[in-house]
Amino acid sequence: MRLLEHVLKTFVTGEPLKVIKKWKKGTKPIPESTARLLRLYLTGNASALLGDEWKGYRFVGNLFYVPEWRNGFKLHEIRPCFGNVSRFGACSRKLRC
Repeated sequence: MRLLEHVLKTFVTGEPLKVIKKWKKGTKPIPESTARLLRLYLTGNASALLGDEWKGYRFVGNLFYVPEWRNGFKLHEIRPCFGNVSRFGACSRKLRC
């Protein structure tokens, strides 16, 4: 494995180079969570980390693509959506009381 690959995987996983070499040799198993994180990082496929419900969702560059849209979303475009969901949930809890 080239040095750049080691550096990237060390950066992504947070593991020291020594551990990554053991993974490559097969002397130490790669934890499932780490394998999923690496798949997400290398392929951009969101289902690699989040499960089969996320098939078709992907990360490319700094954009998040959903199956229904041709263009990707930037972080500042997605963040308000989650804020609105949180506010809606809080309001609906208040109405139930």
